[in-house]
Amino acid sequence: MIPDNKKPSILLVEDEENLHEALKLNLELEGYEITSAFDGYASLKGI
Repeated sequence: MIPDNKKPSILLVEDEENLHEALKLNLELEGYEITSAFDGYASLKGI
């Protein structure tokens, strides 16, 4: 169970910068904590 004060988190992987920023902004507005990566290698490296 997630504590009430902990935001759910998402790993956002998108290489197109404008789309990445739009998705990130909308997800943050919905209450998610976003970890960003711009390619698959970077996403695996950050885990």
